[in-house]
Amino acid sequence: MVSPNWVPAKAETHPSAVGTFERWILACAGILFVLFLFAVPRPAGAVERASDRQVLHVLDRLAFGPTAADVHHVKAIGIDRYIAEQLDPQLGHPTPSPQTAQGTG
Repeated sequence: MVSPNWVPAKAETHPSAVGTFERWILACAGILFVLFLFAVPRPAGAVERASDRQVLHVLDRLAFGPTAADVHHVKAIGIDRYIAEQLDPQLGHPTPSPQTAQGTG
């Protein structure tokens, strides 16, 4: 049943038919732009800034709890480098010998 006020649309005047090609072009351009943003490489020396929560979590897991000095150190060098330090003691801070730790050396 057709309403009495219904008028058939003229060719190329319906909103869904007008600008279809232009909408596809804009959509593809937008997708390419977003992909380009993610594809741009970051500088090799850039250290990604870790949030306080991430730093505290890492120190809780890998150290004997977070200290202010440890938090500052991890923020300065980044989480990845801190983990590398923990796995390779020669990269990290010198550990005290048992004599100096007890105060006898």
